[in-house]
Amino acid sequence: YFVKFLQAYQELGLPLYAITPQNEPLSPVETYPGMNFPALDETSFIKNNLGPALEEANLAAKILIYDQNWDQPGYPLKVLSDPSAQRYVAGTAWHCYAGDPSVMTKIHQTYPSKDTYVTECSTGQSGIAPLSAIELLIRSTQNWAKSVVLWNIALDTSGGPKVGIGCEGCTGLVTIDQATGQYSYTENYYHLAHLSKFVVPGAYRIASTVTRASFPYDSPLEEVAFQNPDGSKVVVVYNPSSWSDTFKIRWNAAHSFFYTLPSKGIVTFKWTRKLSASHITTLWEGRSTQSWFLLMGYFFSLFGLVASLFFVRQQRDFRLLDQWFTFCGEYFPVQARSPPTYR
Repeated sequence: YFVKFLQAYQELGLPLYAITPQNEPLSPVETYPGMNFPALDETSFIKNNLGPALEEANLAAKILIYDQNWDQPGYPLKVLSDPSAQRYVAGTAWHCYAGDPSVMTKIHQTYPSKDTYVTECSTGQSGIAPLSAIELLIRSTQNWAKSVVLWNIALDTSGGPKVGIGCEGCTGLVTIDQATGQYSYTENYYHLAHLSKFVVPGAYRIASTVTRASFPYDSPLEEVAFQNPDGSKVVVVYNPSSWSDTFKIRWNAAHSFFYTLPSKGIVTFKWTRKLSASHITTLWEGRSTQSWFLLMGYFFSLFGLVASLFFVRQQRDFRLLDQWFTFCGEYFPVQARSPPTYR
């Protein structure tokens, strides 16, 4: 079945990048197709059936295992511990509905040659995930995810079309009113654009840290940084707090600038020329500007860890980020800014 499925798509000019043996193998439900598929059964299926069949048919689609939440890391560990199955496995697929994304780093440390993908998450104001899209994007890529897939691309006003009851409460990137033909973008669309518009295929995540610059406030900011194939660098910063915050972006001892981000705001900075710095620091100013606290922040920021580089696949989105959207009752524009130019 898998071989015929992949060949049919390939004949139509749509070669598939990867497959998983079973969606959410530990959570079979009655409202849409699924089944229970324990780790030992998936291991046996991959090494005795699926892997050899794809190899014999000369199909390049990658096999990703598990395809469920962060709260059951024992499942992929069980599959990867079998050498006969592991040779066919390209990596692990994860969902976001339970657990913590840091488990992806633990799996990576145990099996560094196996890739990490977040293959499903429905987020947003009415989504079923416990985190927003931007939190998912930042935390996933900070924990070795090569891609992040938001479920689903486009849905109607009832969250369909569905097979059976389907997912109740899931949201997409675009909502289409089938009665009028009108469509609207959800907040997930704009969150995703903060990365997909600026982080291009072939990019690497690079080291970045948030450093406390004032006492007693810990920095609430979340951030992630990337380097594109052309040498340009991108930093995405999210402010989850209930107040506006001013912070400093610094990329070496000589260059830095300040920026104020509103509550729940997201901003993307892009350097279009190559920078000498391999580490970018987001320095949070908090609500105190006492100079000696700032100096402490500058000092401790030097000890940020330099993360290993890894490959991130993202799709380009060339639409202009000039829309307005609502978050927690406050209007603010999606922000994409170039840093000041320094000589």
